[in-house]
Amino acid sequence: MLDPNPSVADLDALLDRHRNDDAAMEKIVRGYLRCAIYSYQKHCVWRALRHIGKDDWSFKEEDVAALRAEGAKSISDFRDWLIEELAGMGISAHTGLPN
Repeated sequence: MLDPNPSVADLDALLDRHRNDDAAMEKIVRGYLRCAIYSYQKHCVWRALRHIGKDDWSFKEEDVAALRAEGAKSISDFRDWLIEELAGMGISAHTGLPN
């Protein structure tokens, strides 16, 4: 599957091909989540840079503080959304979740 924005049906079909292999299914889901989270975090950093008016990588201490605040807000918004999505599927997010 090369589509960067696969439909639920495409993901279901991919997982269905591995329905008898829990480890393979888990690996697929973790892979998609890991890539999505990494890409979104990168987007959050670039968005935070735009919001503080930076277009290069030369930082003063106040720039770093502003970037941390802006990036942390974007990432925490994503975390909150993900927790809501998991709750909607009946999954409780807690510190005991595996990496």
